[in-house]
Amino acid sequence: MSLNEKKPVLLINGSPRKEQSNTLVLSRALVAGYEAQTGAPVDELTVYEMNIAPCRGCLTCWIQTPGKCVIRDDMDRAHALMREAGLVVVSFPLYFFGMPSQLKAFLDRMVPVMRFYDGGPTVLRPHYSFDDKHFVVVSTCGFRESGEIYDPLRSHIRTLFEGRADFIAVPEGEMIQEPTMRDILNKRLEELREAGRVLALEGRIPAEEAERLSRPLINTRAFERILKAKSNAIEHT
Repeated sequence: MSLNEKKPVLLINGSPRKEQSNTLVLSRALVAGYEAQTGAPVDELTVYEMNIAPCRGCLTCWIQTPGKCVIRDDMDRAHALMREAGLVVVSFPLYFFGMPSQLKAFLDRMVPVMRFYDGGPTVLRPHYSFDDKHFVVVSTCGFRESGEIYDPLRSHIRTLFEGRADFIAVPEGEMIQEPTMRDILNKRLEELREAGRVLALEGRIPAEEAERLSRPLINTRAFERILKAKSNAIEHT
């Protein structure tokens, strides 16, 4: 990925919490590092503020009007931004081993991006080349670890983005808003900014770095202690 191209960054916020999203805090740090290195402009889409009708499965976008959806809503702008972007960051919390429903509707409506299935390989191919694009998925969950619990989503993302997506899955997501975690969080945010700079220079985040960024924020004992204290506070409110 050339630093001179300065293709836009598209940050897709798929959290129902919108601006209050824990995941968005991490995603913006990654994007900030990339932006600082490239000077690329950044566009943000907040999925839960968009008017997105569900996909009808009519396949008009494959047959009668290849590449163009028959539904006119906010996905028109999303398709245009996706075509222009050099980096697409998809940010969302884990919901029931997958993604939040409105983000799923958003991605379902990306069907026009794909070519008509003609009986060849079952993996769909895009109308336009993804060669100048890279994808990063950033997700958080409330669990203590992000191992096999993310396996279904990893498989989905790998297929959807043709293996072109780096995947950062951070457990203990609720700790991001915990006041006592500020120093620990700031350290992780700096690591994410550095990952963004590496992405700009090397064209992707090395697998070992993505794995390191996906480690728990604090150890299990400290995590459980904070959760217990928060639970007790709620019970006595």
